[in-house]
Amino acid sequence: MHIPGGDSPTVGEVRLVVASFNILAEGLAEFGGFPRAKLNLRFLNRLEMLLQCIARANADVLCLQEACRFEDCLAPALETMGYQCHFVSGGASPAVSSGVPQDGIALCVRTSVALPLTV
Repeated sequence: MHIPGGDSPTVGEVRLVVASFNILAEGLAEFGGFPRAKLNLRFLNRLEMLLQCIARANADVLCLQEACRFEDCLAPALETMGYQCHFVSGGASPAVSSGVPQDGIALCVRTSVALPLTV
């Protein structure tokens, strides 16, 4: 697929908007090096702003790193926004021992784009 930089696509070409966000896993926010910002960095306190940023990006393909609370928070919200997502756990995080949900990565494709997401 050829996507010319800055040009409008011609017949047969497809333009995809790809956005990537490192959203700071809840465990790293809570137990990382942010002692004075713990309340503001809690995931549920950031979720609405995160979803607004994703909506503004208007991406066809969305890549999320350090995605936490995926099943209960992110997946339902992203599905409402028209994305089909696949989440992969990032493995053992030191924060998990403190009761914080495991983070990982997510690849999301807008359902209106003809790219079925299969793994």
